[in-house]
Amino acid sequence: MVGAPQISPSRQCTRDAPELNLCKAGAMRAEPQLRVRVVGDEIVVTLPGYHYAVTYFKPSQGTRLIARNSPITDDPRITMKKSEFLAKAWKLANAKARDLGWIV
Repeated sequence: MVGAPQISPSRQCTRDAPELNLCKAGAMRAEPQLRVRVVGDEIVVTLPGYHYAVTYFKPSQGTRLIARNSPITDDPRITMKKSEFLAKAWKLANAKARDLGWIV
């Protein structure tokens, strides 16, 4: 947008930019990016730098992915809860499995 203020991602939420309403929307906080990898017949979703990882596979007679090696507890170093990670990981893994033709 022409004339729109440019804000660097590293800039902290401050009182000098309340008109942008970015602090309230959470736009200044970078959401950690999950990584999806295919390893053989498994899809591994991780959150680099944290203790969140889960592996998905499709049983030979199954029509959906099954999770294994999922986190047991929340990682205290991040505000994202285990349940949030697993929900996002499930969506990413299913999208990847569809792309690969593993599921419909």
